[in-house]
Amino acid sequence: MADPASGSPTPGAASPSARFALGLRAKLSVTFALVIILIMLLTVLLVTTFDRGANLERARQNAAMLGNLVKIGMGEDIIRGNYRGLEYALEEFARMSVVRYCVVMNPEGKIMAATDPELAGRYMTDPWTLDRLAAPDVAIRRAFHKGHPVSDACIPVRVGTTSYGMIRVGFSMQPELHYLRSVLLGNLALGLAFIFVGILVSVAVARTIAGPIAALLEATEHVGRGDYSHLTSLPHTDEFQALTASFQKMALELQKRELLRTYVSPHAWEEATGTTGDLARTGQRQEVVVLFCGIRGFPAFAERHPPDEVIDVLNRFLDAMVEPIARFGGIIDKFLGERIMAVFLPAGSQPWSPEVRAVFAALGMQRALFEFNQRQAELGQEALHFGTGLHAGTVVLGHVGAGNRREFTVLGDTVRHAAHLKDLPAAPGGTSIFISGPLLGRIKDFVLAREVSPASPAASATRSDLAYEVTGLTNLGYFIEAARTAEPPWLDQLMDLVACIGTLDARQYLEREAVSGSLERAMAALKALGRLVAIGQEEAKAFLMTFLAKASDPGLRSQAVSMLALAREPRLAGFFRQLLTDPDGRVRANALQALLPLPFSDKAEVLRAHQADDHPRVVANALLGLWLLDDPQVLPGLLALLDSPAPARRTSGAFALATLAGSRKFQARFAQGVKGGEETATRLLDHLHRLLDSDDPGPRRYAVRALGLLGDDRSYDHLGALIAQEQNPEILDEAEQALDRLRARWGVRLSPPPSSPSSATGPAGAPKLQ
Repeated sequence: MADPASGSPTPGAASPSARFALGLRAKLSVTFALVIILIMLLTVLLVTTFDRGANLERARQNAAMLGNLVKIGMGEDIIRGNYRGLEYALEEFARMSVVRYCVVMNPEGKIMAATDPELAGRYMTDPWTLDRLAAPDVAIRRAFHKGHPVSDACIPVRVGTTSYGMIRVGFSMQPELHYLRSVLLGNLALGLAFIFVGILVSVAVARTIAGPIAALLEATEHVGRGDYSHLTSLPHTDEFQALTASFQKMALELQKRELLRTYVSPHAWEEATGTTGDLARTGQRQEVVVLFCGIRGFPAFAERHPPDEVIDVLNRFLDAMVEPIARFGGIIDKFLGERIMAVFLPAGSQPWSPEVRAVFAALGMQRALFEFNQRQAELGQEALHFGTGLHAGTVVLGHVGAGNRREFTVLGDTVRHAAHLKDLPAAPGGTSIFISGPLLGRIKDFVLAREVSPASPAASATRSDLAYEVTGLTNLGYFIEAARTAEPPWLDQLMDLVACIGTLDARQYLEREAVSGSLERAMAALKALGRLVAIGQEEAKAFLMTFLAKASDPGLRSQAVSMLALAREPRLAGFFRQLLTDPDGRVRANALQALLPLPFSDKAEVLRAHQADDHPRVVANALLGLWLLDDPQVLPGLLALLDSPAPARRTSGAFALATLAGSRKFQARFAQGVKGGEETATRLLDHLHRLLDSDDPGPRRYAVRALGLLGDDRSYDHLGALIAQEQNPEILDEAEQALDRLRARWGVRLSPPPSSPSSATGPAGAPKLQ
């Protein structure tokens, strides 16, 4: 028998889900209806009570008036005992529909005259009549006469203190009942109308409550399944706003933790091998592929640049390199300064072996470096180059460390071999991928490579000591077939792998897809052609220039401009300048961005001419270019944009400031201006704080991004207040990153400084970040 205290259902018992339950809308509708019915009942009770009292009082007044009229008109006859004159008066009185009966009695209760002649001469013997004969005042009660409700009144006929009899009259209550019935029916109709309206209102109110709850429930289910992209945004300013913002922060933190778990070994170990953490702690041998990647000449780079710039560039480089590794199922084992160590384990969820995935990841890192260096050039910063080494072999996996500071890692000669391959010499300025002989033997169906110097210092003729540099991929038919049914983002990766083949057939396939494929396939093909442009293939450049002259889709044209910009060739400056008159803002913005790292004679004039463009990115790129040329009017120009009454100009200013904030040179100059109390820099910072309260999410997001790089100590509180109420998941993520950058620059805030209270710049009640 089940333990009653355990909460487990017993056989035959109804399950909790089978219990009757009402939804929120039904509950609110029933509540509204019950409240309205209660109000109706109270109204009926009050109306009935009031009407009853009013009717009795009216009857009392009519009775008193009748008594007075009788005494005035026939008082002398009644005193003399002559009641004959009353008969005519009663006949006339009886014709009134409101009077049901009227009798005149002497002091002994004998009926002297009546509206019903048959009653004359009889005695009234009922207790109420006998009681009232001696009473000095008018008495009235409710009664029934021949089935009709009446107000039964007894009116004493008195002269002085002497009683000469009594008049008893019955006033019909039928008119009052008809009136009361009409009032009640009207009240009922009005109540039903209120119930109907109340149900509609309850449904609407329930929708405002159930809608956010349903959205949060749906988002919770997605997060529970590991889909952190399904974040909800609710246009509410009530308690649901705080609830949604709290949920957004929770989901983003879970997403960050899950992303971190993707980069560390325990999660991948359990997924790939099915073993538990306890087994991992004991150590185990496993066939894996180890990837080492490091920046060439990094010590010299670190000596040439300020520490904050070194850290900023390194972090952005590592961010760019990690993404391709994770995409192909690699696990970041550790970061060693400027170096990355990653491990590729067997995984049933991946379509390729660890060896193939490791090479694909290295090629993806190569592509990411092309784009990273393009951005470095646009910001006026130095390009980077890396060396990558891959080796496959047996390693020991396990948790290593002291006390509670243990981390998962791999050990063995395979790790050292991969690290040595990374440091093999490459062509000047080159970015090379080196693999070992055993690894090449496992992936020769996909990879093309050329032999280089021996991989180990003690050179030998064995294949395991030979090193090979990856020159490209092969097996074009396989990749084309795989790309035929692929969807983004895998479509982009497969197209880029086609570009790695580098043959004429591969390039022509990409060109055909760019011209005649669907929009998604055309975008992926154009992006893949960017790899060929970056390595200097003239045919790819020529195709993109022709494509720009013929294509009409603005999205495809802007993508083509971005890919052509990867060439970074001064001879293309004239072509990009022609695109500055394109009607589409994205094309103009990308063309101007492509011109930033290129030298040409009238560069400053071209950039100034586009400060007044109506597209925010064009304005931002123009101001960035002028800043790199040391134009002194950049800060005043930014201030003029942010001071503009036109929303589009303010948006351009916010975007431009966020773009310029990415330049280390601008950050240093801006910080110096704020510290020195320079009016322009101070006003720009004030504008950024005000933009955090903008209803437009665009400027708000740009302001958050800029404050993370340019903000001062007071920005803590304002960003904290924004996080507490923000519902847009993208802005919320930007704000979290901005606070992380502020902490990295200014340290952890323990308390607000006395000189800059949060109330001076942020919303009231802004939380103090700890």
